[in-house]
Amino acid sequence: MRPRSIRGRVTAGTMVVLVVVTAVGLSLAILVLRDLIVTQARDRAAEAARHVAEQITTERYPDGEIPASEPIPRLQIVDGETGEVLAASHVLQGVPALSREEPRRGDFRTDSTTCADYVGESPADCYLVVGYSIVDSAYGDVMVLAAARSPYVLGSGALETVLIGSAAGVLTATGLIIWVGVGRALRPVEQISDQMEAISVTDLQRRLRVPGTHDEIAHLARTANASLDRLEEAVTRQRRFVSDASHELRNPIAGMRAKLEVELSEPEPDPRTRDRLLTALLADTERLENIVTDLLELARLDSDLASSREPLDLAALVRQEFGARTDVADLHIHTRGEVPVRMDRLRTARVLTNLVANAERHAHERIDIVVDLDERGDAVVEVHDDGSGVPEADRERIFERFSRLRESRDLDPGGSGLGLAISREIVKAYGGTLTAGHSELLGGALFTLRIPPGCGDGGAMSDGGELSAAGEGAGAVPLPAGRRPGYFRIGFVGALGVLVAWLLVQSLVGVRGVLVYILVALFLAVGLNPVIEFLRDRARLPRWAAILAVCAALVAFVAVFVWAIVPPLGEQVTGLVSGLPTMIGDLQGNAFFADLDRRYDVLDKLQGAVTDPDVGRQVFGGLVGVGQVVVDSLVASFTVFILTLFFMASLHGILDACYRLVPRSRRAGVREIGDEIVQRIGAFIAGQLVVAAFSGLVAFLFLWAIGSAYALTLALVVAVTALIPLVGTTIGALAASLAVAVSDPWLGLLTLVFFLVYQQIESYVISPRVMSRAVHVSPTANITAALVGGAMLGLVGALLAIPVAASLTIILHKVVFPRLEEA
Repeated sequence: MRPRSIRGRVTAGTMVVLVVVTAVGLSLAILVLRDLIVTQARDRAAEAARHVAEQITTERYPDGEIPASEPIPRLQIVDGETGEVLAASHVLQGVPALSREEPRRGDFRTDSTTCADYVGESPADCYLVVGYSIVDSAYGDVMVLAAARSPYVLGSGALETVLIGSAAGVLTATGLIIWVGVGRALRPVEQISDQMEAISVTDLQRRLRVPGTHDEIAHLARTANASLDRLEEAVTRQRRFVSDASHELRNPIAGMRAKLEVELSEPEPDPRTRDRLLTALLADTERLENIVTDLLELARLDSDLASSREPLDLAALVRQEFGARTDVADLHIHTRGEVPVRMDRLRTARVLTNLVANAERHAHERIDIVVDLDERGDAVVEVHDDGSGVPEADRERIFERFSRLRESRDLDPGGSGLGLAISREIVKAYGGTLTAGHSELLGGALFTLRIPPGCGDGGAMSDGGELSAAGEGAGAVPLPAGRRPGYFRIGFVGALGVLVAWLLVQSLVGVRGVLVYILVALFLAVGLNPVIEFLRDRARLPRWAAILAVCAALVAFVAVFVWAIVPPLGEQVTGLVSGLPTMIGDLQGNAFFADLDRRYDVLDKLQGAVTDPDVGRQVFGGLVGVGQVVVDSLVASFTVFILTLFFMASLHGILDACYRLVPRSRRAGVREIGDEIVQRIGAFIAGQLVVAAFSGLVAFLFLWAIGSAYALTLALVVAVTALIPLVGTTIGALAASLAVAVSDPWLGLLTLVFFLVYQQIESYVISPRVMSRAVHVSPTANITAALVGGAMLGLVGALLAIPVAASLTIILHKVVFPRLEEA
């Protein structure tokens, strides 16, 4: 049954993941520890057997008894052909041969296990037997056998009991810590919920207490307070609209009602009086219609419905709206080139019409309209008139709703007092300002409309420094010319910019490694996102569970890879080290090599090079250097894994944050391109995994067909290296061929030829076809991108090159080519 609380779900989910990871880790640890214990026991037996092999090279043991002591008291020398025991330690006197196994071709060592009753002190005792095949010893061709008692922990289950018990205790403590920690983390959320329940419509001014922790809880409280601010503002706007409507509609409706009641009270109404009454009622109805229209416009502005934008030239709009008007006796328009902004054309025209209409009511003879860009790049429209002006004390009050001065009521009794209020609200919606002042030009009122450059596209001034006058009259008003630029300031700012750019480049070079980690982790997170979305859609898993499932699969694959690689590698290294004496003896017995050794002292030089203490430092930079490389690699892998986990968990948030950096007008197109790029990267990862899996399968089938003992191990190596573009298959092929050649040189040569042929097929047929379908990039572009990326950033660049090429292809087809076609 699924827990209902977040606390329970988080604890249960985390514990499930920890149990799975711990189970995998315990299984791997048990396997590794058991193998390590067995390897150590066999190594002790092998050392005793090698000591006996060295001893019988020149002489036999007297009386056929091999001197032996703990920890390996069981030793035998067995005839290689008949299996007869030629010599044995005291414990094994009269005991048949411990093992009759023969070494495999190309090998001289055998490993076996025996549980015979006559070997041990108890029928339950088992022994690990190591044997070496010795040629031309004092006994002839023999097998030297050494038996080590199988460790107690392997048969008693003590190792598993201790590890499982420790893991259970750690998991229990971890579960309690997570339960308590999640409860403490969610306690502020419960407090916020209680505070939100206590807020009602009547006390929307209340706000939540924001904790000073600057974490997600504080962000939640600030977001809730912002939502309350918007809610309170919406309720306030609604109440203001109702108040405005009831205030302004009351008087016309009351007048109409009174007129109708008077007319109905007349017993014999006069027709002419009734006509006048109907005419007055029609005028009142038109006034009510205008008031309702203005109120609805204010409601739309309060609801942020004036956010539509389009490129617009204010100068052209003013000339179009007022340039050909004949109802105003003396109207002058002054412009200087284009004045571009991004506003709604109809609403902008309404603002200009309201301003000009207001100037017409109050002007005596002349109105001037000036349109220009100021020094900051703001678009400015000034409306001058030669009327009586606006008193300084009333210059803000006239923009209030239903506010009308005495002169305005006398000149326009039917007005509603909403024109200037609507105009200011429209301008504010686009980030501009509308103010009233005194006109120095004509001596009357001055209304200034100003739109900041963020709402415009900028524009170039005309070549002339004077304003051109359009319309009647010659009342052109010269505007001040711009200042000459300060060349010292320009040079200083330029030098400072170069210095900052240089410091930035040096900083980026310093953190290059960290940036590579972040880039690789982000690439992996984007590439694995389709798998996470598939688990969410098909398996109905929440995103966190899908992420943990993907991480568990990656950890399991790494564990299987290590389990498949480490034991054979350790076995081969141990066999090589233990077999060096026999190999050297064989070489000494070879006539051709003996002749070379006599001429050039090959063995002495080889032994001197191997025993030279400077060899390790010269080749690997010393033991500390090798350890540092290993530790750095592990730290880098763990860092990339953790970063990938975090990026997968917050990928949608990262993408949304990046999209919000783009202007709203272009956000939809950028989001479409970005989503397609993310999809292409995921397809590239899937395609690369398909190519790698196919390479591993082909390698396994071939190696199994030729009888390789490490077919699965080498196939996994080939599959992993095949993830590297271009050179990955070559690396895996060389590793597999060398491993096969150790046991059989001719099979190794055959393996190398096979992989060379397969590499050509993969490089020019399989990989280009898969990648062209996955990322829709031509094979030539794939190969070129991988070569360029590898030359720039090495292995990381080769991995990232093809997705980058796919991204550039999308940008070219979606952005660059359409613009070139439209140009």
